[in-house]
Amino acid sequence: MFRRPKQTLIHSVVLSLLAFGLTGCGRSGPKLAEVQGTVTLDGKPLPDVMLEFQPLGGKGSPSIGYTDKNGQFRLRFSRNKWGALPGEHLVRIDFDYEPGSDQPPPPFKFPAKFNKQSALKRQLVAGSNHFPFELASADMVVKATKKRAR
Repeated sequence: MFRRPKQTLIHSVVLSLLAFGLTGCGRSGPKLAEVQGTVTLDGKPLPDVMLEFQPLGGKGSPSIGYTDKNGQFRLRFSRNKWGALPGEHLVRIDFDYEPGSDQPPPPFKFPAKFNKQSALKRQLVAGSNHFPFELASADMVVKATKKRAR
């Protein structure tokens, strides 16, 4: 006779905990700034380039973008979220290339000042941001394509 109220109480507690737990599942995450831009080399679009925007101060995940055939990119924060955290970011630029893949190797190598030792910074504001990266051949390391004669 007392079993039913006890079961009802247990069910109510379980349902309450479940409902309480689900309220956190609908979070949209941090507010992100929209970030787009272009990468050119000597005024011409530079495809297959990866850009990483890392928030300074170690707070937050980086956002990554890849240039298309027109040299245009858009940053992605996560698989289904576009944008980047507002604030100052360290920017790293390199080719999107995996050695040993079917993809042809890039025409040159970005120097460390654009990636491993980058000091390139950009300030992202809430809303829309557009960054043109206008690079020059003089800043790049050209790969040797000639083999030595024996």
